[in-house]
Amino acid sequence: MAEPDESTAARVRAEEMEANIELTRQDSVDTISLLAKLDKLAASYFEHAKNWEDVNPEIASRIRKQATEIHELHHKVEMMAEWEADEIDVMMSEVNRVLKQAREARGHTEE
Repeated sequence: MAEPDESTAARVRAEEMEANIELTRQDSVDTISLLAKLDKLAASYFEHAKNWEDVNPEIASRIRKQATEIHELHHKVEMMAEWEADEIDVMMSEVNRVLKQAREARGHTEE
């Protein structure tokens, strides 16, 4: 009689893990959106610095430094997006393993 409980517990665990996958996927979508915004912002800063170059090179230099900082932030966010994608793969593998256990446990009760 313990086997149906094992199957149910595995299914419930898989459902909880699937909810985590969905949250991580949404985080990934948000991260991709942030990357696009950072790209646009950095480009705007570089263009803004060019506009200052002939007027005040010191201000242009400061703006270029800010643009570089935004670009560096972009790189860090990009690494986070890659981590999120890897995490989703790991979680899906675990869900598939747990679902297989649930099927096997259910299969043992049907014999």
